[in-house]
Amino acid sequence: MSPYVNFIIKLLGLIPSEYKRVQFNDFVELFARVFQTLHNRFVYDISHTGQVASMEHYLNDQYSIVYNMATRSADIANGDIIWIDSGLQITPVYLYNKAELKQPIYIRNKSESEPPVYLRNKAEGAGYEFIVYVPSALTWNQAQLDSQIKKYKQAGARYIIQVY
Repeated sequence: MSPYVNFIIKLLGLIPSEYKRVQFNDFVELFARVFQTLHNRFVYDISHTGQVASMEHYLNDQYSIVYNMATRSADIANGDIIWIDSGLQITPVYLYNKAELKQPIYIRNKSESEPPVYLRNKAEGAGYEFIVYVPSALTWNQAQLDSQIKKYKQAGARYIIQVY
């Protein structure tokens, strides 16, 4: 069953026969088209989710890019579509007191040839949950694309937009 409703047919069917004149039908059709447009937009908006495939479809649809899951890999290689990939996750380093009995972390000098330990401030973040890749041939507005991504992304998820 399709979620789309044809309000024009529904409303014209509710008009009593004594009122069925051309002017009145046109008047009812005018209002029905407004409801039809609002309903179709609402159904379109709730049919997309924050899942990667759904967000990719939504973003490509907003920029009139033909999106097909079957040819997704070839389209990415050609630079034809907007696509989303998982982001860089940086594991945070936690420092503990001796009384907490946790595994010790040793911070060494450069001359000791050990892998470096990076201490980050909370404000620096720990990477991104996902990366949105936008083709270089596409003309897009940063603020508009941000708002379209934020509409469906999970709350608190960080992302970055990169041109490829």
